[in-house]
Amino acid sequence: KAQATSLCLLCSAGHARAHLGAGMPLLWRVRRWAATAGVLGLSALGTVLWLRSLQSLGRKRRLLLLTGAGERVCLDTTVLDGIAAVRETYSLGSAGGFLPDRCLERLPPSCDAWEALIDELPKLNQSGRLRGEVDAMPVLELAEVLPGARLEELRRAYLVLGFLSHSYCHAPDVPWHLLKTGSESLVAAVRFVDAVKTLPPQLARPWFEVCKRLGMPMVLTAATDIWNWRLKDPSQPFLPSNLELISTMTGTATERFFHAVPCAMQAAAAQVVPKLFLADLLVRERRHASLAQLLLELADVLKEFRTIFREVSGVDPDIFWDIYRPCLAGFFPDGVALCGVPLATALAAAEAGFIGGTTIKPAPLPGAEVELVSGEWQLVGDEDPQPEHKPTTLRT
Repeated sequence: KAQATSLCLLCSAGHARAHLGAGMPLLWRVRRWAATAGVLGLSALGTVLWLRSLQSLGRKRRLLLLTGAGERVCLDTTVLDGIAAVRETYSLGSAGGFLPDRCLERLPPSCDAWEALIDELPKLNQSGRLRGEVDAMPVLELAEVLPGARLEELRRAYLVLGFLSHSYCHAPDVPWHLLKTGSESLVAAVRFVDAVKTLPPQLARPWFEVCKRLGMPMVLTAATDIWNWRLKDPSQPFLPSNLELISTMTGTATERFFHAVPCAMQAAAAQVVPKLFLADLLVRERRHASLAQLLLELADVLKEFRTIFREVSGVDPDIFWDIYRPCLAGFFPDGVALCGVPLATALAAAEAGFIGGTTIKPAPLPGAEVELVSGEWQLVGDEDPQPEHKPTTLRT
């Protein structure tokens, strides 16, 4: 249509020039022709833009018709009726989605020995005193200190023991002195001096049991984002600037913002996440209007993410790389020795997939160890080693 309109305009202008330009000097004819061509070009461009705007307006009107006067929240009854089952299946909270409604901030008094170390963990890590404090601590059996443990208690224990275990293994290799001077540039080289990490029974045994009950690997996971937060002011928006960590390994703002940003994203997506699990029903049943509403609801959440991303500036990349990142390191490929974990229990957990790429050295059975590195384990003792076995459910 634009090309046809431009062609008509061009033909009309050509006839006008032929009639009015007769007898004019050649230079004036060229100038008049150039001016006319410019006007025609702008007219053609305007026509194209006008037609495209009409096309875009048509798409918007069709979307408005589908979504019912521009509704940006999916209120389809099939989706709303299925949300409860989705939340139960995936342990989603009613208000925070993957976030719990609140995080347990402290374990019962029977676990004060663990909590006392967590309270001073940044100082213990920076001073190098953590290993001595842990080695002097008594072994607390999970069944004794948390009988009939509730889910929130197991989650808190997972974080507490996970922070202590990661710090016990990795904190001695972190250049903590770089936090104490502003003039010295941070270096991106971290030396890991221990060939094989070893966890004492004070940490290995209870953390093993906690991870077994939760069905989680013995390594810090994204749970550090969703089980370790509290709001500074509950009346203010759920943004990184209004979040603080309950426990921390480094005590730095970098660590806080590193976890606060994804935590705030989880809160922003809390209402749309269970609906997305049911989007396939809308597709199969051809409920286009409801699907369009769901996509618009998702688009609004993504816009909110952009607001949250503006606070990523709180993460110092040098501090993260040199100080906090080593603390988050797992135990691959060298593994970690878990002292005090019975061999039979360790093997059963390995088959169930509760342990990732780790090395288990059970103290009750001297001369034998189970190596779980790169998804393989092999029993080694005084006699001939058993044939190599590869479990199919090991997590790395």
